[in-house]
Amino acid sequence: MLFSQAVAVHFDRILDDETRVYMGTVDPFWTIGSVPHGGYLLGCILEAVIHSQSTTGQPDPIHLSSHFLAASRPGAYEIRISRVRTGRQFSNLIAHFFQNNQINITSHVIVGTLAPAVMTNDRSCLTIIPPHPFAIRTPFRQHPSMSDPDQLPSILAFRSQLRASFDRIVEERSHAKANAPQEGNGCFDYGAWYEILGEDKGSRLSMPAVAFLADLGRNAPGILPKCDRPISPWYPTLTLAIEFKVKLSSLPACTAPRTFGVFSTGRFIHQGRHDAQAEIWTAPCAIGEKRKRELGSGTEEWRDKMLCVAIARQMALTSTVGVNKRLAREQAPCQTRGNRAAHL
Repeated sequence: MLFSQAVAVHFDRILDDETRVYMGTVDPFWTIGSVPHGGYLLGCILEAVIHSQSTTGQPDPIHLSSHFLAASRPGAYEIRISRVRTGRQFSNLIAHFFQNNQINITSHVIVGTLAPAVMTNDRSCLTIIPPHPFAIRTPFRQHPSMSDPDQLPSILAFRSQLRASFDRIVEERSHAKANAPQEGNGCFDYGAWYEILGEDKGSRLSMPAVAFLADLGRNAPGILPKCDRPISPWYPTLTLAIEFKVKLSSLPACTAPRTFGVFSTGRFIHQGRHDAQAEIWTAPCAIGEKRKRELGSGTEEWRDKMLCVAIARQMALTSTVGVNKRLAREQAPCQTRGNRAAHL
């Protein structure tokens, strides 16, 4: 099932306390191993929030902060959205993701109106994006037209709907720091271009798709030298917060509609628990798109035009694929025990 179809929800009812209830189905295709991917589940929540806010003056999710409390599984779900506070510029919502009358995910959402991707000189509402001299430049160094698709791990059930290419320059820099840790800054970083396949060619990826990409960043334990990496790892997410920067419909024509870069960074690992940060950047073209190779791919010019559309930060654990499979077996007939949503 296409991603846009897999996150689809429909309005069901309003409860006595004005909580709005949306229904949907977790697609078994969008899993890691046997457990639904955490970013995909947040995409379902965002889709419900967007539907709920569509008739208001604050239609856009600005910030989403989620805690994964129990395991989710393929099958029916409810998302219950209640309003905590209404403000002039921002309002606060709570969205609970239910399966079998149990809260699996709880999310706090700030909604408002996202600004278009346009720089402004208004100091009271400052926006610093390219071409402002102080704007952060994309950390990606390898033009996606010069990239060849990489093979994704077999644990990703959805790999046939996703094309990926790792930025070799960033990868080499990361390996150099791993080989000389005393000279580095203590960060583990990685960059990859991702393209979600199968969607309409004329449409841009949606905000729920950006949430999915935000949970595809490489985890710090997986960037360590091979001799130090966990064996058969699985990285379940405990918390994930995403801030959305710009309205996707306002992105310039020089950016690809369904390809984005995910630049991930990690700093600390304690007892397998680790932090992970991700920046989601626009791409100048699709992966390996030959006709764009003459449009700045051999220069640095393209890097000055890319925009960061979202940033994410999470806390994750280090587990094994065996635990992933065991959890799926235990909750096969019905969900009786919990674990966090999956993460790459």
